[in-house]
Amino acid sequence: MKSQKIIFFAKVLIVLSGLSISSVLMAGEPFMLVSEEEYQMQLGQKGESRKRMKFKTRALFSSDEDSPLITINSPTVTSGLYSPIRIEINFKASDDAVIQIDSLKVLYGWLKLDITDRIRRHAQISHSGIIAENVQLPVGEHNITIEIKDSRKKSADKDVYFEVLNNE
Repeated sequence: MKSQKIIFFAKVLIVLSGLSISSVLMAGEPFMLVSEEEYQMQLGQKGESRKRMKFKTRALFSSDEDSPLITINSPTVTSGLYSPIRIEINFKASDDAVIQIDSLKVLYGWLKLDITDRIRRHAQISHSGIIAENVQLPVGEHNITIEIKDSRKKSADKDVYFEVLNNE
């Protein structure tokens, strides 16, 4: 009887320790998505790009209704953002396709700095989307481009623009 109680308590402790570890992973340690230096480099190029580039416009809606759908849930631009932020993006493939996670690309700024590996290391990524907690970014304007493909080789991309405010 005594050994059964010990085994029971040992199982309870294992379950509780597993829950605490998973909650730490879910919340995530703060991580720097883009360094101050990378941000400053984008600022310098942004002005130069405006002088040299003809702006391309992107359709608000995909011209191909079978393309994957990318929905930006967070960050939203309806209120001021302060670092660290939460990034939540949903993917939806057409009925006869599946999102190909390996095709995910996350690009930052005017120079399209590839930050996909940083997201992969720190975020939860699934066929249904991305959730990244405690994302640290420098104060200022930011734009991130999300690109994804589905099993039918249809692709989609979406830009998100937002400003991180100084919280001091």
